Amino acid sequence: MISQTAFYIRVSTNSQHTDRQHLGLMDGADADCLWFEDKGVSGSIPFGDRPAGKEVVKGIQEGTITELVSYELSRLGRDLADILSVIELCIQNQCQVRIHKEGIRLLDEDGSVNPMSRMLISILGSVAMMQLEQTRINVREGIEAARRRGAYRGRKRGTTISTAKFLKKHSRAVSLLKEDYPVSWVAKVVEASPTTIRKVRTMMESVA
Repeated sequence: MISQTAFYIRVSTNSQHTDRQHLGLMDGADADCLWFEDKGVSGSIPFGDRPAGKEVVKGIQEGTITELVSYELSRLGRDLADILSVIELCIQNQCQVRIHKEGIRLLDEDGSVNPMSRMLISILGSVAMMQLEQTRINVREGIEAARRRGAYRGRKRGTTISTAKFLKKHSRAVSLLKEDYPVSWVAKVVEASPTTIRKVRTMMESVA
Protein backbone atom coordinates (compact mmCIF):
# COMPACT_ATOMS: atom_id res chain seq x y z
CA MET A 1 0.00 0.00 0.00
CA ILE A 2 1.43 3.35 -1.06
CA SER A 3 1.28 6.05 1.62
CA GLN A 4 1.09 9.62 0.41
CA THR A 5 0.92 13.22 1.53
CA ALA A 6 -2.37 15.04 0.91
CA PHE A 7 -2.34 18.79 0.32
CA TYR A 8 -5.74 20.25 1.12
CA ILE A 9 -6.97 23.60 -0.24
CA ARG A 10 -10.31 25.34 0.37
CA VAL A 11 -11.92 28.63 -0.64
CA SER A 12 -15.41 29.68 0.35
CA THR A 13 -16.68 31.05 -2.98
CA ASN A 14 -16.11 30.19 -6.63
CA SER A 15 -14.89 33.75 -7.23
CA GLN A 16 -11.97 33.31 -4.84
CA HIS A 17 -8.59 32.14 -6.11
CA THR A 18 -6.50 29.26 -4.74
CA ASP A 19 -3.15 30.59 -6.03
CA ARG A 20 -1.98 31.85 -2.63
CA GLN A 21 -2.52 28.47 -1.01
CA HIS A 22 -0.96 26.56 -3.92
CA LEU A 23 2.14 28.73 -3.94
CA GLY A 24 2.48 28.54 -0.16
CA LEU A 25 2.46 24.75 -0.23
CA MET A 26 4.53 24.09 -3.35
CA ASP A 27 7.90 24.08 -1.53
CA GLY A 28 6.87 21.02 0.47
CA ALA A 29 5.33 19.12 -2.44
CA ASP A 30 6.76 16.50 -4.77
CA ALA A 31 5.49 14.50 -7.73
CA ASP A 32 3.90 11.82 -5.53
CA CYS A 33 1.78 14.21 -3.46
CA LEU A 34 -1.99 14.26 -3.76
CA TRP A 35 -3.89 17.54 -4.12
CA PHE A 36 -7.45 17.98 -2.88
CA GLU A 37 -9.42 21.18 -3.47
CA ASP A 38 -12.81 22.31 -2.19
CA LYS A 39 -13.85 25.43 -4.08
CA GLY A 40 -16.97 27.36 -3.14
CA VAL A 41 -17.26 25.46 0.14
CA SER A 42 -17.80 27.33 3.41
CA GLY A 43 -15.60 26.52 6.38
CA SER A 44 -18.78 26.03 8.41
CA ILE A 45 -19.50 22.79 6.50
CA PRO A 46 -18.05 19.78 8.36
CA PHE A 47 -14.80 18.57 6.80
CA GLY A 48 -16.16 15.08 6.10
CA ASP A 49 -19.20 16.50 4.29
CA ARG A 50 -17.17 18.40 1.70
CA PRO A 51 -16.49 16.73 -1.67
CA ALA A 52 -12.69 16.81 -1.38
CA GLY A 53 -12.72 16.58 2.42
CA LYS A 54 -14.67 13.34 2.19
CA GLU A 55 -11.97 11.84 -0.05
CA VAL A 56 -9.26 12.93 2.39
CA VAL A 57 -11.08 11.31 5.32
CA LYS A 58 -11.43 8.08 3.35
CA GLY A 59 -7.72 8.08 2.49
CA ILE A 60 -6.74 8.65 6.13
CA GLN A 61 -9.01 5.85 7.33
CA GLU A 62 -7.67 3.45 4.69
CA GLY A 63 -4.07 4.37 5.45
CA THR A 64 -3.28 5.64 1.95
CA ILE A 65 -2.86 9.18 3.30
CA THR A 66 -0.32 9.45 6.10
CA GLU A 67 0.18 13.20 6.10
CA LEU A 68 -2.37 16.02 5.77
CA VAL A 69 -1.04 19.47 4.88
CA SER A 70 -3.06 22.69 4.85
CA TYR A 71 -1.99 26.27 4.17
CA GLU A 72 -3.65 27.56 7.35
CA LEU A 73 -5.80 26.08 10.09
CA SER A 74 -8.97 27.89 9.00
CA ARG A 75 -8.89 25.96 5.70
CA LEU A 76 -9.71 22.81 7.68
CA GLY A 77 -12.70 24.54 9.28
CA ARG A 78 -14.17 27.49 11.13
CA ASP A 79 -15.81 25.40 13.82
CA LEU A 80 -13.53 24.29 16.67
CA ALA A 81 -15.36 21.01 17.25
CA ASP A 82 -15.02 20.09 13.57
CA ILE A 83 -11.32 21.01 13.50
CA LEU A 84 -10.69 18.87 16.58
CA SER A 85 -12.59 15.94 15.05
CA VAL A 86 -10.25 16.06 12.03
CA ILE A 87 -7.25 16.19 14.35
CA GLU A 88 -8.50 13.21 16.37
CA LEU A 89 -9.08 11.24 13.18
CA CYS A 90 -5.47 11.88 12.20
CA ILE A 91 -4.16 10.93 15.63
CA GLN A 92 -6.11 7.66 15.63
CA ASN A 93 -4.69 6.75 12.23
CA GLN A 94 -1.13 8.00 12.84
CA CYS A 95 -1.52 10.63 10.13
CA GLN A 96 0.78 13.63 10.44
CA VAL A 97 -0.83 17.07 10.23
CA ARG A 98 1.14 20.09 9.07
CA ILE A 99 -0.25 23.64 9.02
CA HIS A 100 2.01 25.78 6.83
CA LYS A 101 1.16 29.33 7.91
CA GLU A 102 1.12 28.64 11.65
CA GLY A 103 4.16 26.33 11.48
CA ILE A 104 2.38 23.47 13.26
CA ARG A 105 3.38 19.78 13.17
CA LEU A 106 0.97 17.60 15.13
CA LEU A 107 3.11 14.46 15.56
CA ASP A 108 6.70 14.23 16.73
CA GLU A 109 9.23 11.97 14.98
CA ASP A 110 8.36 9.03 17.24
CA GLY A 111 4.67 9.31 16.27
CA SER A 112 3.54 10.79 19.58
CA VAL A 113 1.30 13.86 19.72
CA ASN A 114 3.14 17.11 20.28
CA PRO A 115 1.24 18.70 23.21
CA MET A 116 2.21 22.26 22.25
CA SER A 117 0.91 21.79 18.70
CA ARG A 118 -2.31 20.31 20.01
CA MET A 119 -2.79 23.27 22.34
CA LEU A 120 -2.07 25.78 19.56
CA ILE A 121 -4.65 24.13 17.33
CA SER A 122 -7.28 24.48 20.06
CA ILE A 123 -6.38 28.11 20.77
CA LEU A 124 -6.22 29.19 17.12
CA GLY A 125 -9.45 27.35 16.36
CA SER A 126 -11.17 29.18 19.22
CA VAL A 127 -9.82 32.54 18.05
CA ALA A 128 -11.05 31.89 14.49
CA MET A 129 -14.53 31.09 15.79
CA MET A 130 -14.54 34.22 17.95
CA GLN A 131 -13.44 36.45 15.07
CA LEU A 132 -16.11 35.03 12.76
CA GLU A 133 -18.83 35.48 15.35
CA GLN A 134 -17.69 39.03 16.11
CA THR A 135 -17.87 39.87 12.40
CA ARG A 136 -21.43 38.57 12.27
CA ILE A 137 -22.34 40.59 15.38
CA ASN A 138 -20.84 43.75 13.86
CA VAL A 139 -22.84 43.25 10.67
CA ARG A 140 -26.09 42.74 12.60
CA GLU A 141 -25.41 45.79 14.80
CA GLY A 142 -24.56 47.90 11.76
CA ILE A 143 -27.80 46.93 10.03
CA GLU A 144 -29.81 47.63 13.17
CA ALA A 145 -28.19 51.06 13.59
CA ALA A 146 -28.93 51.86 9.95
CA ARG A 147 -32.55 50.80 10.42
CA ARG A 148 -32.92 53.15 13.39
CA ARG A 149 -31.58 56.01 11.25
CA GLY A 150 -33.96 55.05 8.47
CA ALA A 151 -31.01 54.43 6.18
CA TYR A 152 -31.50 50.70 5.76
CA ARG A 153 -34.42 49.24 3.88
CA GLY A 154 -32.99 45.86 2.98
CA ARG A 155 -33.00 44.64 -0.59
CA LYS A 156 -35.64 45.91 -2.94
CA ARG A 157 -38.43 43.45 -3.46
CA GLY A 158 -37.58 41.09 -6.27
CA THR A 159 -33.78 41.25 -5.82
CA THR A 160 -32.16 38.05 -4.60
CA ILE A 161 -28.44 38.50 -5.21
CA SER A 162 -26.53 36.04 -3.04
CA THR A 163 -23.26 36.58 -1.21
CA ALA A 164 -21.44 34.44 -3.80
CA LYS A 165 -22.86 36.49 -6.69
CA PHE A 166 -22.07 39.76 -4.95
CA LEU A 167 -18.45 38.71 -4.40
CA LYS A 168 -18.19 37.48 -7.97
CA LYS A 169 -19.50 40.84 -9.18
CA HIS A 170 -16.71 42.54 -7.22
CA SER A 171 -14.03 39.88 -7.85
CA ARG A 172 -11.34 42.49 -8.54
CA ALA A 173 -11.93 44.12 -5.17
CA VAL A 174 -11.92 40.67 -3.52
CA SER A 175 -8.50 39.91 -5.01
CA LEU A 176 -7.03 43.19 -3.81
CA LEU A 177 -8.50 42.89 -0.31
CA LYS A 178 -7.02 39.41 -0.02
CA GLU A 179 -3.63 41.05 -0.56
CA ASP A 180 -4.35 43.33 2.44
CA TYR A 181 -4.61 46.57 0.46
CA PRO A 182 -6.54 49.30 2.37
CA VAL A 183 -10.20 49.88 1.63
CA SER A 184 -9.67 53.48 0.44
CA TRP A 185 -6.99 52.40 -2.06
CA VAL A 186 -9.06 49.48 -3.39
CA ALA A 187 -12.06 51.78 -3.81
CA LYS A 188 -10.03 54.12 -6.01
CA VAL A 189 -8.54 51.30 -8.10
CA VAL A 190 -11.88 49.60 -8.86
CA GLU A 191 -13.77 52.90 -8.98
CA ALA A 192 -16.27 52.01 -6.28
CA SER A 193 -17.32 53.71 -3.07
CA PRO A 194 -15.51 52.86 0.19
CA THR A 195 -18.90 51.73 1.56
CA THR A 196 -19.17 49.12 -1.21
CA ILE A 197 -15.63 47.88 -0.60
CA ARG A 198 -16.26 47.61 3.14
CA LYS A 199 -19.35 45.54 2.31
CA VAL A 200 -17.22 43.30 0.09
CA ARG A 201 -14.73 42.82 2.93
CA THR A 202 -17.49 42.02 5.43
CA MET A 203 -19.02 39.43 3.09
CA MET A 204 -15.60 37.87 2.52
CA GLU A 205 -15.09 37.54 6.28
CA SER A 206 -18.56 36.10 6.80
CA VAL A 207 -17.91 33.16 4.46
CA ALA A 208 -14.18 32.62 5.00
